[in-house]
Amino acid sequence: GAPLAPADLEALFPGRTLASFRAPEREAARGALSNGCRLRLTWADGGEGSVFYKRVVMAELPAAVKKQTTQPAKLLRDVESFRVEAAFLASAAASSFEGVRLPAALASTELPDAAHPIDSRFALYLRDFAPEDGWRQRNLLSGDDARRTVRALAAFHARYWGADASSAGDVWPRGGHWLPEYAPDQFAAIASAWPRLLASFGAEFAA
Repeated sequence: GAPLAPADLEALFPGRTLASFRAPEREAARGALSNGCRLRLTWADGGEGSVFYKRVVMAELPAAVKKQTTQPAKLLRDVESFRVEAAFLASAAASSFEGVRLPAALASTELPDAAHPIDSRFALYLRDFAPEDGWRQRNLLSGDDARRTVRALAAFHARYWGADASSAGDVWPRGGHWLPEYAPDQFAAIASAWPRLLASFGAEFAA
């Protein structure tokens, strides 16, 4: 909850002295369950750099507050998902992954609260995929971007395919966000919802 200070960012880059930093609004990203921003760094020697800061404070996010009352099991799932994300991105596996560039965590703070999920907090300083380094961010993908993304995801999952996840320490035994135990109420609603879903996707199913 405290404002970021230059010393917080200097700690990520031992031996360097930070003159200033800024968080441009145009490079901020606000989602349903997290906020983030590219932090632009100016070093004392005149050099420049960047780091991406991701912040999750469940109690400050309207979607999380709503889930607390309407879908508490899903809120617990979200907290576990953020915990796994932070642990993986801070692991040696993420920083040395071959074939896919990952936003490895330079540092992270993880404060999950299983008893009161709404009080959970996470913060990550991530290696930045900055535009001046040739990167671009897209929300919805199509064409070559979609194909490249599928190939990257395939390479990512192939790294752990058949591995003993329980010994990896930084992955779930079963990957994914949609585990049945995190959404038990959805299974009871499938039968009643099916006619509506069938009508909505009828043309796609027929094709």
